[in-house]
Amino acid sequence: MEVLALEGRKHQVVAKERLSIELCLRQILAEEISAPHDVPAFNNAAVDGYAYSGAEAEQAGGELPVTGRITASQVPLQELGGAGAVRVFTGALLPPHCDRVAMQEECRREGDSVRLPGKLKAGANCRYAGEDLRKGECVFGAGQRLGPIEIASLASLGQGKVLVRNKLRVALLTSGAE
Repeated sequence: MEVLALEGRKHQVVAKERLSIELCLRQILAEEISAPHDVPAFNNAAVDGYAYSGAEAEQAGGELPVTGRITASQVPLQELGGAGAVRVFTGALLPPHCDRVAMQEECRREGDSVRLPGKLKAGANCRYAGEDLRKGECVFGAGQRLGPIEIASLASLGQGKVLVRNKLRVALLTSGAE
């Protein structure tokens, strides 16, 4: 009965500690976690293929010269001009003049040029900076229980340590009196 009498009373807040995320499985966050940067951080290709300007492709009849190649880990050393198609791979930075990406399976490479598929909508196969998360956006609120998915998300955001509530220690004492 004494336990039931405590119900509804305000209790002291549990102490907090900052732990490495590897130790946080089943812990409870004691702070809000906000995105430290946009996710993705830059405009990039969602598929392997050719990035290009839809207006330029329409003027050229659907065939453009291939003017460059960008891999996912590469930062172009020179500015890629506003003309032609650029061979890109999933995760590659999109050149500023490109507004869509045609999947490689839908294109036909002919020497130094590429035949592009029919009309693709602007933004097709593109991922834009901040599309998933904006810098400063709340990712997890205080009180969030941390499981494997949450810990992986924290790691992907560069959060090595987080503030969590100390685990509660509870004991049940019985007196034997009925």
